[in-house]
Amino acid sequence: MHNFSSGGLYFESDEDLLQGDEISISIKHPPQPFNKKPQDYFDVRIMWCKVLQDAAYQVGYGAKVI
Repeated sequence: MHNFSSGGLYFESDEDLLQGDEISISIKHPPQPFNKKPQDYFDVRIMWCKVLQDAAYQVGYGAKVI
């Protein structure tokens, strides 16, 4: 995960996800302002994705907390 706010996040992965997919995510060390405990799950909707070049993972995803 590279960017996180109360409304959404950006992460990179090798998973094959599509725009509109809804997934559950947990964060080992959530940021202080986020009101989730470590390891708690929350749902997000994939809003966009882009193929990455010269990166550790194949795809970058923007997701909205739902």
